[in-house]
Parts: sequence; C-alpha cells; structure tokens
Amino acid sequence: MKSLVIKGNTKIGKACTFNVPPVKTCKPTRWCMKGLNGKPACYAQRGHHNNPIVQDSMENRLKASKRADFVDRTIDELARIRKVEYFRIHAAGDFYSEEYVRKWIAICKATPHIKYWAATRRRDLTKVIRELDALPNVIVRQSLDESSPKPSMGLKLATIYGVPAGKGGFVCPGACDPCGYHCWNKRSNVQFHIH
Repeated sequence: MKSLVIKGNTKIGKACTFNVPPVKTCKPTRWCMKGLNGKPACYAQRGHHNNPIVQDSMENRLKASKRADFVDRTIDELARIRKVEYFRIHAAGDFYSEEYVRKWIAICKATPHIKYWAATRRRDLTKVIRELDALPNVIVRQSLDESSPKPSMGLKLATIYGVPAGKGGFVCPGACDPCGYHCWNKRSNVQFHIH
C-alpha cells in the first residue's frame, strides 16, 4: 500500500481521510443495513464503495492499522502532505478496538495543527472514545439513525435528518467547502440528509 491517508474528494473537499471496511468495524443498526427500500442506507456499502479496488483499499488500511508502526507511519504521511488542515477519521468504517482508538489519540496529539472529526456507533468503546473527543483538535459525534435514536455516549450527535434527538443541530449542505468545514470547527450536533 502506497499511502494510508486519502486526500480529499468532491464531498470532503480539501480534508483528508482514513477509511476501514464498514460492517466489519462498525456496530451497524437495522437502518444501516436495510434503511432504503431493503438496501443498505449506509453510503459506505453503496456506490463506488462496492468497487473491488475500494474494498481492497479499506481492507489494506484495516491491516495497516493493526501494525505496530501505524501511528508513526500516519504521522510521517501527514507531515509530508502539504497544508493538511482537516482530517476525517472514517468516512467509512468505525473504531474497532480500544487499542485502535488509542493509536488515533497518539496521532491526534502528535499533530495538534490538524483538526479531526469522526462519527461513531461504538458504545462499547465509550470511555476511550471520550478521551479522544476531549483532545482540543478532535470532535467525535455519536451517530444516530431511525433505529437507534437515543444518545448514550455523552458526545455531540451526528444524526440522519429527522431523528428527534438531532433537531436543532446544524444541517449539512452535502459538501464541506460550502459550510466552511463546520463539523471540524463547531462542537455542535449535525444532521445529515441521506445521500
């Protein structure tokens, strides 16, 4: 694998990301798996994410994240990429173990000039995820949908538009450039439309 860090795209703009396989690393809800007319609502299980090259890439990143050199390698890559300001931990996938979250804590501490954000469903890892969220350059939001509508982690929320717990939160315009990277810059609830 040439690079762990993925440079921006049309949705996240200039932000970088790191993705791991959905389902294998997540705690998917009924809505994630069959929320759109019996098809996965999770966008990381649809569209270009079904491309075998993309799936292999996420599997390779998962393997890399389990290696002892993951923290150092990620920090080195971030140092080589010019002007990384925003980083999305997991546009696809989720935190899968306490050790893995601790690796992200080390990465985020070593790169305080980068703003990170992540959404998670991993209630089983609440304590260590809250440690990550407590860092000044990190925002972690609990992900909620129609089949898991109740907050329980003590984090800000990332909800599908219409979930009652998310009402009053910032409504995502669908791309990060137009809103000025709100998810990284404002510690608020965020509502997302299905895309």
